[in-house]
Amino acid sequence: MAYTLNQIAEITRGTLVGNPNVEVSVLLTDSRSLRFPDKVMFIALRGASGDGHKYLQSLLNKKVGAFLTESLPENLEIPSGVGFVIVKNSLEALQTLATEHRKRFTCPVVGITGSNGKTIVKEWLNHCLQNDFEVTRSPRSYNSQIGVPLSVWELSEKTEIGIFEAGISQPHEMEKLAAIIKPTIGIFTNLGDAHQENFIDKEQKLKDKLLLFSDVHTLVTSSDNTLLWNAFTTLFANKTLVTWGTNPTDIIRVTSKNITENGTHVLLEYQGRQFRLTIPFPDSASFQNAMNVVAFLCLYGYDSDTISHRISQLQNIDMRLEMKAGRNNCTVINDSYNSDLVSLASSLEYLAAQNQTINKVVVVSDILQSGYSPEALYRKVADLVLFYSPKTFIGVGTQISGFRHLFGKNSLFFSTTEDLIAYFEKYPPQNSTLLLKGSRPFRFERIDRMLQERQHRTVMEVNLDAMVSNLRHFRARLNPGTKIIAMLKAFGYGSGSYELASILQHHRVDYLAVAFTDEAVHLRENGIRMPIMVMNPGVETFPELVEYNLEPEVFGFEFLLALDKYLAKNAVSDFPIHVKIDTGMNRSGFKSTDIENLCNALKMCRQVRVMSVFSHLAAADEPQFDDFTQRQIAEFHDITEYISAQIKYAFFRHILNSAGAERFTAYQFEAVRLGIGLYGISFTNDQSIKQVATLRSRVMQVKEIEPGETVGYSRKGKVMRTSTIATIPIGYADGFRRMLGNGNGKMLVKGRLAPTIGNICMDMSMIDVTGLDVKEGDDVVIFGEGLPLGEVARDMGTIPYEVLTGISGRIRRVYFRE
Repeated sequence: MAYTLNQIAEITRGTLVGNPNVEVSVLLTDSRSLRFPDKVMFIALRGASGDGHKYLQSLLNKKVGAFLTESLPENLEIPSGVGFVIVKNSLEALQTLATEHRKRFTCPVVGITGSNGKTIVKEWLNHCLQNDFEVTRSPRSYNSQIGVPLSVWELSEKTEIGIFEAGISQPHEMEKLAAIIKPTIGIFTNLGDAHQENFIDKEQKLKDKLLLFSDVHTLVTSSDNTLLWNAFTTLFANKTLVTWGTNPTDIIRVTSKNITENGTHVLLEYQGRQFRLTIPFPDSASFQNAMNVVAFLCLYGYDSDTISHRISQLQNIDMRLEMKAGRNNCTVINDSYNSDLVSLASSLEYLAAQNQTINKVVVVSDILQSGYSPEALYRKVADLVLFYSPKTFIGVGTQISGFRHLFGKNSLFFSTTEDLIAYFEKYPPQNSTLLLKGSRPFRFERIDRMLQERQHRTVMEVNLDAMVSNLRHFRARLNPGTKIIAMLKAFGYGSGSYELASILQHHRVDYLAVAFTDEAVHLRENGIRMPIMVMNPGVETFPELVEYNLEPEVFGFEFLLALDKYLAKNAVSDFPIHVKIDTGMNRSGFKSTDIENLCNALKMCRQVRVMSVFSHLAAADEPQFDDFTQRQIAEFHDITEYISAQIKYAFFRHILNSAGAERFTAYQFEAVRLGIGLYGISFTNDQSIKQVATLRSRVMQVKEIEPGETVGYSRKGKVMRTSTIATIPIGYADGFRRMLGNGNGKMLVKGRLAPTIGNICMDMSMIDVTGLDVKEGDDVVIFGEGLPLGEVARDMGTIPYEVLTGISGRIRRVYFRE
């Protein structure tokens, strides 16, 4: 369904500038996601993640013809035929537009909310309905103030059922989402502690969430939560309640439940008849999510045999797009939890941001239940692939193979996944970044496994979304225009360099900073093009600094003069440098007594240009030294004022690190340097800052030992009772230090903390799991959710920096996005 700009101006009560007849059917809020400009309207949003108005000119240059903005920047070169709608608030206008669009449809719309499980219930519901209905649903986890209107905009004349999730983290957010979705049927998943920090109590959070259901005629939920049940029966007495649970009054009553390794076997009673089903997961969360789907299917009149069959076919939905090191200098991006046009476009965009290898390979299976005719579907797929232009495209499946003529000459096609695996065994990919995008029946995880480089059972998972969330958190605290310098020293604090650099470049930080020149060269060779500061350059690296356009820290006269001499010899001028001032760290930099001579030297050195002047706070994270910190900041201010007056041109200043950005935000000057804060360590215990890295492993063996027996080298771990001991494949060679042995450290298994026992070995550690019903293969968290990095650091008598940077390179890093 298309709208003219004139119609959009009327709906949003905006001012129309330019062509009123431009047609719009696609909404764009991220300029980096533009694929085809036809019928696209860019909505310039202002928020913590940036200001979309900065990118109007680049989108105009790319032939976008429609815009919704809050202003028109000066000096904008606007081609003829382009139209703008100017509004007071772009986000509110987007929401108003989606609300009006929703009013044009009379099909059933399902609204899903709750603390957890919204996306899983939505995806499982789609799985069960897609063979019978044309379903429009939220892409991935689009449940926010921006995500919901973009999702609802996808409703079309073909839609027979809409399924949208709504999430809130602040009071009063749900009213807007409820007006946009306007569901006719509601599903409440559960009530937990997620986002509780912004609400007075659970009752307030529940009350806000339930606003989504003000206009529904039917509600689906469990009766087992007393607080939830009381709210439903009080607030929605006039609505049809389809409840499931163990209470005699439940519409779908659970009469028995048996959990085995193969899943959860359930006996249900519905409309006076009993039927059995197997939920193919043993955990309680999956049981709860699946039962909400069962209740909906009962409401929709599905018979018990159909329900049992479709529930038995549910797949574990891994909502993560993972990136891993592969064999033969390859990188593997695995995004095989589903395959549709929306998620394919998102994955191709992510692939385009990766530049660690020249060759990019896209592997796509048949796309199932798309709603398009096969030819229309694969023409759209081909258009997307041709737009992003990977080196090689590989199609897997009989359907996509039938349309090979739509794809370019660098394309290969295979009927089955097995055929592609056989081809890769004969001709293994080399020096490539591979995107795997497959529907679940094609089981692309088999390709993922064969391409992986290391098989160490311990991995460090790096949540790129958490890093982006932390970046946005800090941006929201800073003044508009304050630059952000992201620190990637020590292999990205142990979390990887170019992988993190790529995501930070994508989210437009202003600078990256590394410790040594070779780290910066590595980033350049892997496609990072943004400005990079080198904090500890050596005179021997002058050629690399110039060749790779790197910006060195200058901390002494000898280095400054030598650099200027080298630049003059090679006819390089205006070379950017960053001047370090020592205000009390007493590590490196120019002291206050050096500043007059420094200014004279800078005026004499004609080949360099000062980009920034900075200093380093010695104790910003320790309140007892706040007076010292304030003196450092005051001294820095006075010195930079003097330098500015002497050299007579502008530079930017920065002294705040992560702790400083949290505790001394008023002194942000023109830039801040974010290091450990981006990785999830808060010095004010701010719960909105998310831990980025999780170190996890698996139990490799479990054994029972008797009282008096010992565990490990030197017989240090002696047990006084019959005990269950689990061996974990991580040791001091991996960074799990020996001091954590003999109960000084712990690991999280089965939701409980298990102490170490005996000495830590080079490659293995042992934990006491007595009473925890632990089996081989069970997941173990060394640090992560439930066992914070800071707690592990305290056990080691050190700081989180040392823990992160000490994780061995032989531990495989896995990067993922939700």
